[in-house]
Amino acid sequence: MVLTVFSAYFLFSGKQPSIRPGIRNGCVAGTLSGLLGGALSVPGPPLVFYYLGVFGDDKTGYLTTICASFLFQNVFQLGLQLEKQEMGVEMLYLFGCSCTFCAAGYFLGQKLFQKTDPAVIRRILYAVMLLMGIRNLLTGYVFN
Repeated sequence: MVLTVFSAYFLFSGKQPSIRPGIRNGCVAGTLSGLLGGALSVPGPPLVFYYLGVFGDDKTGYLTTICASFLFQNVFQLGLQLEKQEMGVEMLYLFGCSCTFCAAGYFLGQKLFQKTDPAVIRRILYAVMLLMGIRNLLTGYVFN
């Protein structure tokens, strides 16, 4: 719920997070990301806020760092699932199929990303996080 409020604030105020890069803030963002990723499979919002605050208008630095963070988290999570033997052959097949389309979407997204102003990218990120937060609140509290 807190991340939903932050998303709405930054989306409608036009401001951006002013988070200082550093070990403490990086540890806080990483810990929150790990908790949300482990509990809800939604590790992104704390890292998005942190990296947007750290990188400002450097959209290439932001994208590279967020991709590296997600790569680490996804490989770690996959290892945990494989260790628990919670992924069967069918799941691996579906994973492989989805990776093909993810790659295609990634290349198209890169072309859009390169042509888009950093302020527009921030607004899109905040809007998506706000919509995801509202959806999670509704499905978790209202429709559950």
